[in-house]
Amino acid sequence: MEQKEQLTIYTIKSKTDGFIWLFKYDLNGVFKSFEILDGELSPKQYQWLFCSGRFPGKQMIIEAWKQQLKSNFEIIKAEPVIDFETFWNTYPKNELSKKK
Repeated sequence: MEQKEQLTIYTIKSKTDGFIWLFKYDLNGVFKSFEILDGELSPKQYQWLFCSGRFPGKQMIIEAWKQQLKSNFEIIKAEPVIDFETFWNTYPKNELSKKK
């Protein structure tokens, strides 16, 4: 069975352009991936995101965006699913487990 890493996912939607970005972080707040779900990066957006030091390489940066950029972006945070079943499926080879 494939182990799935638990991630916190932020969906960022522009209030003006309608583009949608997705940022994923592990449970320690470390950046895992960036994806463009809708739209394309304009040269201005590319410059702003990648060349100006604004890229949210840590989760705490994107958390700050929620307040700083709320007039331009809708930022939705999806918490990871941390329940018994997810834990059980993520870590199936526990030697002390009676699961077979």
